[in-house]
Amino acid sequence: MLEAAERVFVTIGAPSQLGTALVSTAIKSAGFQEETPSYGQAAAMMGYACRMAQGREVPVEIVAVIHVQLPRGTDGRIDNEHLAEDPEKIGRLLEYLAEMAHDREAIAALAGCSLGAWHGFSATGTMQLHKNLVKNGLSRRQLLSEETVENLLRLGYSLRVMDEVAGEEPLAKGSVSVVLAVDHRLDRTQRIAVDEGWSKSSPEI
Repeated sequence: MLEAAERVFVTIGAPSQLGTALVSTAIKSAGFQEETPSYGQAAAMMGYACRMAQGREVPVEIVAVIHVQLPRGTDGRIDNEHLAEDPEKIGRLLEYLAEMAHDREAIAALAGCSLGAWHGFSATGTMQLHKNLVKNGLSRRQLLSEETVENLLRLGYSLRVMDEVAGEEPLAKGSVSVVLAVDHRLDRTQRIAVDEGWSKSSPEI
């Protein structure tokens, strides 16, 4: 799984507009220090890329839960303006994202593999991430733990599932887009420009 995920990882800069808002908020809420969010983002994006590489269908019961929280315009696409004015919907999406990512067995089932195979992917992914973080100048004492990386891989995998249901595609490297930004208290939303998604500050994997 890792080799397939790596091939996708190098082509994408960030999740969709909605996905970027959700995962950035989730990572900040998890307590990452302000100066090191890109390391968490890189791990999450590897999980996201793993899901993209598989091309598996999303179970109908998951589609139903996510779909009801996604306002759509007349063209059928996500209405980000509407969503920006409804932080409660974003909050419910975040809650479901966290619930899905927390369930290891559910993620393994979505990936079509055993729990042991998922752990193998997580372990090798962690080793690769650590190797490249050190190569990019991070000290070994600052490395994310294997448990933390696994949590982020599952978070990214779950986020791609959500993007698939939303019909949203990731941002390519080098792209500039305007995305929803949600503060961690979920009492306001704003729109910000994202240059190259997270790729400008994230280490290569």
